[in-house]
Amino acid sequence: MKETYNLKIKEYNSQTTISLYKNPVIIRDELENAVIQLKRFRHSIINQVVDLGNGNSQYSCDESILDKKIDEVINDKNLQSCHHYIKLCVPCSYIGKTTNNEEKHERSIIASMSRTKKSIYDYAYSNNWNMFVTLTFDDNILNVKYGKGASDYDTCVKCLHSFFTVLKRQCPEIQYLGVPELHHYYYDNNNNAVVFNGKKMNNEIYSSFLNKPNRTVQEQDIVNKILCGEYKRRFHFHFLFNNYPEKFLTDSSHRDGKGRIIYNLTNYKLGYTTATIIDSVEASQHYITKYISKDLIELSKGKKRYWVSKNLKRPIENEYFVEENEFRNLKIDIVDAIESDSRYKVVAIENNGFENKIYNGVVLNKELFNTDFLIDYIDLGVVRHFHYKTFGFRYDENDKYNLHFSHPVASITYFTNGCKIPDRPIGYLIETILRELNKELEFRTRGSAFGGNSYIPEDVIYFTIDGVYGKAVLENGEYIYKE
Repeated sequence: MKETYNLKIKEYNSQTTISLYKNPVIIRDELENAVIQLKRFRHSIINQVVDLGNGNSQYSCDESILDKKIDEVINDKNLQSCHHYIKLCVPCSYIGKTTNNEEKHERSIIASMSRTKKSIYDYAYSNNWNMFVTLTFDDNILNVKYGKGASDYDTCVKCLHSFFTVLKRQCPEIQYLGVPELHHYYYDNNNNAVVFNGKKMNNEIYSSFLNKPNRTVQEQDIVNKILCGEYKRRFHFHFLFNNYPEKFLTDSSHRDGKGRIIYNLTNYKLGYTTATIIDSVEASQHYITKYISKDLIELSKGKKRYWVSKNLKRPIENEYFVEENEFRNLKIDIVDAIESDSRYKVVAIENNGFENKIYNGVVLNKELFNTDFLIDYIDLGVVRHFHYKTFGFRYDENDKYNLHFSHPVASITYFTNGCKIPDRPIGYLIETILRELNKELEFRTRGSAFGGNSYIPEDVIYFTIDGVYGKAVLENGEYIYKE
């Protein structure tokens, strides 16, 4: 049986992300990965499509080219004994759902953008940063050195490679994460801004031209020149830095809207720079991820889209499989935990018709979610640790018999396994658990508790008290204890 998971948890410096997958994700073996690779290759060389008229089409490709690729992959992965099986899995002609080129292109762009954003997010939130930097380019310098200006992506990439090669020698401990951004305005081949009706031509104006059914001669001329590449947008780059040497900073004598000093980088010789000291790391982390757009993905197809130093950390990542009967309850509990944080947010995942819908949430206050408790829950299978929160109990030192304890954040108190608590009668702890369970049951069965959705309580909830297992059984609308 293949490994699968439908829950992924990533732990960052200051937050935890939780992803729930409607359809379990299969962790494939080497053979299946080879088949997937070959199917993608086959898709790239399809040269004949016959619409069968029932929502399906027959796709065909050159058999000799495919056979050559199959032999190459089999030898590379040492799968010679599986040759017959792979040939059956990847025939040169097959029937599949009818999709037009636009749909294929849109799906590819969205998938690529999602992967890129996730990678940038992982690096941004797993490391500490103290400076936000913008690097722009002087076309006069670029034209002399490379023969092209800042509207050429490959030229910009060469510039960055040159700068960071020197910087890493000057400062080996430098940490950085950077992404490109397309400038809003269009420029001609002489690097002059394109003007339309007295205003600089930007992407919003261009988009409005494309949506107009009847364009003027001037508008159509601009559209044609943009489509043929005569008018282009320029690139600049945004970076998060850490450990950047102060000796390479100089005060530009300008201030930003918050009154912070805007610095220039003295060791950057390819254009213009701005740098500000970060006062909100979280805002900067969020800011760096928003620059990845569909336009950028299309222009940088098959090319590098973000820059990272090798000394950056990645999040701690764990994957679990949760049985279907617990999956719904788990999602409700995670939503509760996230929404109880006033800084709650959800990472936007652009599915656009993708079959595997993903719920992706971010807990910014780690007290509201603790992976260790969730691991216990999954390992034990039937033991459900409610809300998966960290319970640090408080005690009244003047309470002679230590009969009173409470949680500093939440009223839920029935998880005690692993917590150091004073000795007290087991019956007292059980009564406390049942009292809190029934309070929660009353709250969750209210008509408006979940936006009008009906809540079906669990018939049995298992719990642990310092290693002793028990269960609360639902009878006549309330939970009672059963051994």
